Amino acid sequence: MLSLTTLSPPPHLLLSLPCFPSRLLASSLCFVGTQFTPQRLQPWAAFRWASLALINCQRYLTKSRMENFELAASQGQDPVVEAPPTLKPTRRVIEHVTLFQMNEDFSKDQATVMLDYLYTMQYQMRGIIAVSLGYVNNNAEGCTHASVMRFPSVETLKAYYEHPIRTMITNEYIIPYQHEFICVDYEADVQDDIMSIFRRGEEFERGVENVMFLKVKEGIGPGIVQQALRSLSDLIQDFGSLVVQHTAGTNFGNLNKDYTHGMITRFPSEEAKTIFTQHPSFLEVMENKVFPMSSKVLSVDFAVEPIGTTVL
Repeated sequence: MLSLTTLSPPPHLLLSLPCFPSRLLASSLCFVGTQFTPQRLQPWAAFRWASLALINCQRYLTKSRMENFELAASQGQDPVVEAPPTLKPTRRVIEHVTLFQMNEDFSKDQATVMLDYLYTMQYQMRGIIAVSLGYVNNNAEGCTHASVMRFPSVETLKAYYEHPIRTMITNEYIIPYQHEFICVDYEADVQDDIMSIFRRGEEFERGVENVMFLKVKEGIGPGIVQQALRSLSDLIQDFGSLVVQHTAGTNFGNLNKDYTHGMITRFPSEEAKTIFTQHPSFLEVMENKVFPMSSKVLSVDFAVEPIGTTVL
């Protein structure tokens, strides 16, 4: 493991220029034409040095964006929101989202152990390329904890389901204390760069994760559903720095069929989430397109805390 505070990258990989657009820099460092797998990337020192440089770029941009929000708020003005460039090319990933409804007597110490085991699974098995989890803020539908895992393919997700470590953790630390759970698996496209795929960098170290599940009414055509999801995605792109990343897709999982679609939206802060979710444009899309096609909507938030200063 390489510490961000003790290592100095070689000069030819020292790319952390604060004025350079981080996403453009990330795109230039992608491994074009290779099969993207954690097994192949993990040993490469170049990948680690590049990650350090990209994190420095992301930290600079995130600090500048949040200073803009705070200044505008102090002056009673709306923040100036910068729209990102077109997100091309993209890479397909698999989102595995679980909402846990734990028993009332489930203690904080037991919750800490469960979340620790869920988080560290990414270091004990291949295929998990990103994890975020935490305590649900709004306790919607009795949900108490949430877990978001990302996989590079459907095959790696299937391997995860069958892995003995997952079975052990589920049987010993979750099922005995669980009232119910809701799980959605879906495919989504993200920007094809290291930071976006692995959810690394300053923007992903902290913030608020919003998970939204939809159950589309019977008889609603796929075109209407795609139009509604596209309208929401386009709106999020227009808001630029208020949203770190957004994915959405159709639930193909077999564990839970109560919901047909899932969405994950990462905000840099609670303030950014409030500005976005209270904006008239967002409310209009939800009221005119998302709610009319849905028989059930579940939305939960959880805070994401920093996970350290080490690149694995």
